[in-house]
Amino acid sequence: MRVPEDLNRHFAELYGLWSARSEEGRLPARRSLGLPDLPLILRGSTNLLAVEVQPDGSLDFRFRLFGSLQRMATLAPPTGRLIGEVIPEAGYLDMMRRHYQEVVESRAPRLDQISNSIGEEGQQEAYAYDRLILPLSSDGETVTDLMTCAAKANRT
Repeated sequence: MRVPEDLNRHFAELYGLWSARSEEGRLPARRSLGLPDLPLILRGSTNLLAVEVQPDGSLDFRFRLFGSLQRMATLAPPTGRLIGEVIPEAGYLDMMRRHYQEVVESRAPRLDQISNSIGEEGQQEAYAYDRLILPLSSDGETVTDLMTCAAKANRT
């Protein structure tokens, strides 16, 4: 992934930590990016998610850790649930699954700028955020988890 010069500082810190833990082309394990390493990244207006790739190869993913900023945007408590059980809007769910699957298949980080709206017809509120998705692996090869960092963007 080419790192933009204007990359959110928290994203840059997380990407740097992930890169440092990726030795000789092997993907880092989720446990190698533990909470003691993440205090600066967790501060401010960023939000961290840990997502488990389903071992059956389905296009569903399970939330293992769901940051509090992200939780405010959902209808159901997300930790431990499949994304299909938590994300109500079909178009947004399809996009998330597609982005997550691309990271699983490519074994490479992904940076997205996302704009969307929520609410009923005629009362929708626009929002925008940037999202970094990092692949993780329990064996260094197969993607078993994803770490996602999201931050509100200054655009709509």
